[in-house]
Order: sequence, then C-alpha cells, then structure tokens
Amino acid sequence: MKASVIVSVLGALLVGAAGLTDATKCPRHNTNTLVTPSGGEGRTLQGLNYNSKRASGECGTVEDVKADLEFFSSVTKAYRIYSLTNCNEGELLLQAIKGTDFKVALGMWVGKDPVPVTEEMAKLETLAQTYGDVIKSSVSGLIVGSEAIYRKDVDEATLTGYIKQARDILRKHNLDTPVTAAETYDKQTPGLVAAVDYVTMNAFPFWENKTIEEAKSVFFEHYDAVSGLANGKTVVVGETGWPTAGNNYGPAEPSLDNMKTYLGQFACEAHKRNIKYYWFSCTDEPWKHDEHSIGVEPNWGLTQSDRRTWKIEGAFYQC
Repeated sequence: MKASVIVSVLGALLVGAAGLTDATKCPRHNTNTLVTPSGGEGRTLQGLNYNSKRASGECGTVEDVKADLEFFSSVTKAYRIYSLTNCNEGELLLQAIKGTDFKVALGMWVGKDPVPVTEEMAKLETLAQTYGDVIKSSVSGLIVGSEAIYRKDVDEATLTGYIKQARDILRKHNLDTPVTAAETYDKQTPGLVAAVDYVTMNAFPFWENKTIEEAKSVFFEHYDAVSGLANGKTVVVGETGWPTAGNNYGPAEPSLDNMKTYLGQFACEAHKRNIKYYWFSCTDEPWKHDEHSIGVEPNWGLTQSDRRTWKIEGAFYQC
C-alpha cells in the first residue's frame, strides 16, 4: 500500500471483483462470488488485502496460506494479492484455494523496471497453463499494477499496454477472467477506464490529512467521483483502511478506536450501497518500509502480526 496523499476534485461476506467480459461492453458481475451484507451488526466483510509474508518478512508456505485463509474465513472468503512472483504468491494462493469456496483477485506488480513485469507476465502464462480450472472457478479478477501511475513508475500508455498483454495471455488459454488495474481515485482517467474490465480505486482519508470525523464523507466523495467517470463499469474499492499505531499525519490520528470507527462507518455505507471492496488489511506487517517515517506503515491490520490476535473484539460494525 502506498500513500494516496493527493488533493483532487476527483476523486460480510464473500466477494470477488466484478467485471466485464469485454472492456467495451456493459458490466457483468461475477455473482457467484458476491453476497452482499444485509446490514445490522456483524464481523463479515466483503474482502481483505492479503500478503503471505510472515512477520519476519520471510515467505510463507502453502500450508501457511491455507491456515491463514481458514482463520480469516470467519470474516471473509475473498482476498486480493499484489504479485504473482513475489514469494511465488500467485501459485501459493491457487494451490491453497483449489477445491474450496475461497476467491482471490490475483495481482501483478508493476514498477519502473520492466524486467520484473516481464517475469510477472511469464508467471501468468505458467499459471494459466497449469491452473486453468482453478482460475476459472476461483479467481475473480486480475489486477495489473497497484498505484503504478500514482507512484509515477509508469505512464497510462505503458500500464494499459500491460493490461492488454495480460488479458491476451488469459484469453489465449480460454480464460475470461476480468482484468483491471488498481489506482488512486485521482488517477482514474478515461483512457484507463476504457482499458479495464472493471475499475479498481484506492483511497485513504488518513493519507489526505483528514480527521476521523471527515473520513467517511471524504472517501465516498471520491468513490462517487470515480463512479461518474466509469461509464457504467463496476467500481471496486481495492484498498481503504486506517492505521492503529504510529504518529499523526497532520490531523489524521492513528489509533485502534479510529480504525474501528472508520471501518464501521465505511462498511455500513458500502453494504448499504452494494459497493464491492477489499479492506486494507488482514494483518500488521512489521517488515514493511515506513516510507513516511511516521511509524504507521506496518500497522493497518485487523490482527496483530501473529495473524491470530484480533485487534477488535466483537462486531466490526453496527449499522
């Protein structure tokens, strides 16, 4: 997760990303992967961002992943990952969810260096050849890049080229998995929207120096702005969350109480409006680089870094 600190006028349950069979056609939901919460009190969320790395930064095993998914299944059975190649995570997830009712949105990391992107594409080819049946049954989408334009790692033309390349690989293997790219709300452009099968937007009011009292309204202003640009395509929230520890970012205060407040307000509104989302994140990640030097990057999880100690006891929301 990278900080979405840009001021702009643009802005539970089992879920996969929804998308299109063709980027120029009307949106089609993967309804077999989506059950919308009905409101009220609960601990179920539509989806979670997941990374298999252990607290030490070491790569997890397929048995680690299976145990994690089983533990978090009381909250959701839908997950999003960021790379196929890092820690061989794409293959680990496909092995772990085979024959289950878990769903995953696979991710491909896109940075400045094109060589790792080439490796991601080669891995996608291998996975499509080897795990085609699992992809058909259990992969809800493919996310090509996460905030790559926001970080200025690539321009729009390069990213849309990668999107087409990934889609072509899938189609070659008769896989109609919808393809998208995750970008901050203010980097959603007509060209990017046209290239994806569904829109994936990230937004963090915390990184916009917003108080917890402002957070909900700010987020949904961004969501509505992106929806207005989406030309009828489904808009999925790829990331949003609130840190539980670290130093303030302007008036934005990291704390468990604030995370619980934002999670509850966000989830109730998202469920009421049938908005698809992946909450950031499953677990604290102490191995992460603290790029803003305020001590919050490792502390966005619903659990401590042991992946088994919940930070919030009881209901996440009461709508």
